[in-house]
Amino acid sequence: MPLLRQAMGGWTARKGCVCMDIMQAILDIEDKAKEIVESADEVKAQQQEKFRDALEKMQADAKEKTQDEIASLQKTFVQSRKEALEDIEKEYQQKLEKLETLYQSKMDHWVTEITSEIIGK
Repeated sequence: MPLLRQAMGGWTARKGCVCMDIMQAILDIEDKAKEIVESADEVKAQQQEKFRDALEKMQADAKEKTQDEIASLQKTFVQSRKEALEDIEKEYQQKLEKLETLYQSKMDHWVTEITSEIIGK
C-alpha cells in the first residue's frame, strides 16, 4: 500500500473538501505513476528477453560460421598434405626408376667386375 494512502488512513478532514480533492488527486497521480513504472518494467523485461534472444542467435551464428571455417581449413589442409605426399611419391618413384635403369645397364659390368676381383685374387 502506498505511503500516502497509509497516511490518509489516520487523516481527518480538517480543512474541508478541497484538501480531500488534493489528496485524491495526489493518490490518482501516485496510481498513474505506479502504472507507468509497471509498464516500463514490462517493456524492460521484454527488451531484455529480445536482447538475450538476439545475443543467443549471434552466438549460434558465430559458432556455426567458425565451425564451417574450421571444416574448410581442415579440408584445405588435408588436400594440400595429400598433394604434397603425391609429389613426394612421384619424386621417389622417379629416383627408383633411375636406380632400376642404372642397375639394368650396369648389372653385367658389375657382375663381371666383382667375379674377376674374386677369381683374380
